[in-house]
Amino acid sequence: RDGKYSVPAEWPFALTDRCLRLWKQLMISLQINQPVLVTGDGGCGKSDAVMVMAWLLGKNAESVCLTPETDPSALVGQLLPNIGDDSTEKIVWRDGAVTKCVSSGDWIVLDNLSQAEASVLGRLNPVLEDPPMWVVTERGDTSSLPV
Repeated sequence: RDGKYSVPAEWPFALTDRCLRLWKQLMISLQINQPVLVTGDGGCGKSDAVMVMAWLLGKNAESVCLTPETDPSALVGQLLPNIGDDSTEKIVWRDGAVTKCVSSGDWIVLDNLSQAEASVLGRLNPVLEDPPMWVVTERGDTSSLPV
């Protein structure tokens, strides 16, 4: 595939019973349009299993590793200096990972969610509500992006 976030052919990936159970849960969640929280020991292949499933389904996916230093702006977006663009604007808005994925319909894998600060988790709450919504108030939006 020529997708933006495709799975490299050299990735070693073993299809296990645990992976098949995870994929089954993901498929059910996709059918009812609900987010999925995947838990397990560090390094057991949770993120890789989700990324491979996205690739098999022809979906683009982005993986973001959250740390205590992750700022909400990494997920939402922020105003940044306009470097390298011929535009006359000195400051431009750059979408964060969640905003990009919500806008494009791509999947997002938030790795190490338990490591994120409360401000990051609080900013993610709207996409977990029913109905899910993502409003980028930081750039002045007043209406929700379709989730």
